Amino acid sequence: MIKPRLYDEKSAATYLSLSRAYLTHARSKGKSASGASAPSFIKIGGSIRYPIEELDKFIDSFPLLDNLSFKSDKID
Repeated sequence: MIKPRLYDEKSAATYLSLSRAYLTHARSKGKSASGASAPSFIKIGGSIRYPIEELDKFIDSFPLLDNLSFKSDKID
């Protein structure tokens, strides 16, 4: 099976396990409501497309966590 190079908004949201609304907001503001950078996209005619490489970079931009405990840099 051939893996597509470009994803439309619905497919990109599914690939990222995010909502289409998240991508729409992030694209229009340049970042998500939480402040995370938006994945890069291209516009072909009136269509928005997300290159797979950019979606993978977006995923890789988040740190891997091993737990949800808060760690402070502050030394007491």
